[in-house]
Amino acid sequence: MFKFTELIPGPDQSPTLQTMATSLSMIAYSFVIVLLVDCTRRLLKADYIQSKWMKPFLFLYLIIMVLLSTLTVVQETVYISKDGKPDSTSRLTGTSQPAVLFGIFDVPISLPFTIWGADIFMIWRCAMIYQTTPPSIQAGVACVLFILSLISLGGGIFFFLQPVYSIVNGVVFIVIMTTAANIVLSSLITGRILYYERRVRKSLGVFNDPAYKRAVTICVESCALIVVVSVLFVILYYADTHSAFLFPLVLLPHVCVISPMLIISRVAQGRGTTTMNLSQIQTPNITSQDMEARPLAPIQFNTSTASPSTCTATDRSTASIQNSAV
Repeated sequence: MFKFTELIPGPDQSPTLQTMATSLSMIAYSFVIVLLVDCTRRLLKADYIQSKWMKPFLFLYLIIMVLLSTLTVVQETVYISKDGKPDSTSRLTGTSQPAVLFGIFDVPISLPFTIWGADIFMIWRCAMIYQTTPPSIQAGVACVLFILSLISLGGGIFFFLQPVYSIVNGVVFIVIMTTAANIVLSSLITGRILYYERRVRKSLGVFNDPAYKRAVTICVESCALIVVVSVLFVILYYADTHSAFLFPLVLLPHVCVISPMLIISRVAQGRGTTTMNLSQIQTPNITSQDMEARPLAPIQFNTSTASPSTCTATDRSTASIQNSAV
């Protein structure tokens, strides 16, 4: 049976390990602050965002996520200030995780909230890019997103309400759930983008436009950080590596904040859109090199000479086209 307090780095663990983990967390927090400044500056300059509620929503989202990251650093600093000696009474008398979490200050209590924030952002992105798909596909994707939302919400609730003595590790459970959710969301977004690219290729011919590759890259990198850190935590926890799992554990809340902030920074910078020049488009019959080597003459419309009385309706329409072309 799993005992939640076994996850808590108590007196048996080296204070140096705690200090190193907290220092690593502060380094990650510094990246959060840098990204906050960068996102704020880019959003203020992003004039192409025409939606009235988009900028306020993104600013509010950034503030909430940064506050959660700040809470993580404060919590770990408080624990270190207690010299790694938590209150043993709360360890023994606590009947649920909240009593242990708030009494000991060594497991990030902001973890489920940052995971929820990252998952909500990815679910929102996924729902947006599937808006133009057929209704049947939208319904299927909506069902998948609804299930992922329930899994994420249930994992966070279980994280707080799980008894101290339990068969299931609530921390590992929510980490595994968010890993699976990010993999599914990344697959959905990547699949949609690649499918759209395939349709464009069929319509316009073969072209080399990096816009779709950049979109896939943004999606993958937004999920990769969370997935890598989560998998590393699970591996180190079950590998019995002398509490080395503490490093990815304290990093995960910050990573869940950094991941969506990277996307916001990219979008605010304008990397979500691109321009395409003529050399990037190729068709089976005409290429841009052919157009430059053998430029076509201007299009001309010829009409036959006829008197107004004998001019047909077709001739009149052709003459009208010629006049408008001139």
